[in-house]
Amino acid sequence: MGRYERKIDFDPQFYRRDNPELAAYSDSALFRHFIEFGQNEGRPGSRRARKTDFTELVAAEESVLEIGPFTNPTIVGENVKYFDLFDSTALARRASALGYVQSLTPDIHFVSSEGDLSVVTEKFSCAFSSHCIEHQPDLIRHFRQVETLLKRSGKYYLVVPDKRYCFDCVFDETRVEEIEQAHKERRRRHTLKSIIEHRAFVSHNDSIRHWAGDHGVVHDESARRRLIGVAEKEFALADGAYIDVHAWRFTPYSFLHILESLFDLNYITMKPIRVYNTRLGQLEFCAILKKQDE
Repeated sequence: MGRYERKIDFDPQFYRRDNPELAAYSDSALFRHFIEFGQNEGRPGSRRARKTDFTELVAAEESVLEIGPFTNPTIVGENVKYFDLFDSTALARRASALGYVQSLTPDIHFVSSEGDLSVVTEKFSCAFSSHCIEHQPDLIRHFRQVETLLKRSGKYYLVVPDKRYCFDCVFDETRVEEIEQAHKERRRRHTLKSIIEHRAFVSHNDSIRHWAGDHGVVHDESARRRLIGVAEKEFALADGAYIDVHAWRFTPYSFLHILESLFDLNYITMKPIRVYNTRLGQLEFCAILKKQDE
């Protein structure tokens, strides 16, 4: 059994109820089934693997900072404040231009067009982000900034795209040394390589098709060559300005490995305390990091 397999959250009582055909299995036999078959089939290992149940944990926290809610915050309530790249008015304009519903746009309490969390002037019992960390040019800096705004033993709740079931499926999983390199370079913008990959090499984003093994080919060679040229021109015209693409690609296991490695190397003070497997038909998994300052 691999080092990280026991760290994917698993509740035998839930798994037994959710899979009645396995009702006679012992707890250990259920876990073996989950490791050998269940997680690859997208069976949730515990109730919190379901996003709606996961976000209940966040909403119950004393105070929450949601990072990047855009016009559709996941967590709402009097205990929640929001950070985004734009204020509420600008978000509403962007939503209108994209044809999104604007009525859900929250009041944004902290704004930084650079994504700089140091503008947050309060401390929270937890932070929450959904499909955020894969966009960070310097992921270590992002985690360190989150740490500073958390109270003692605070938590960072994450919803993260699983690269196997989204448009990133064609790429390798991110390696920890790549994240270290970005931090050493103090990246604030994405590389030309990331822009080209995102514009010319990604697959489709239909998670159902990916679960069925249909990863597709979005562009033929002629179209890809053209899109590489478009990406190169976009990068040059930006002249250092931020272009929003994915920089990092994870699965639940690779995420565990990277976060524990960053902790062991003293880059961050948060450790993963729960990582949940990706459910059938979904393209994301959930995780909880906890600040280790007890």
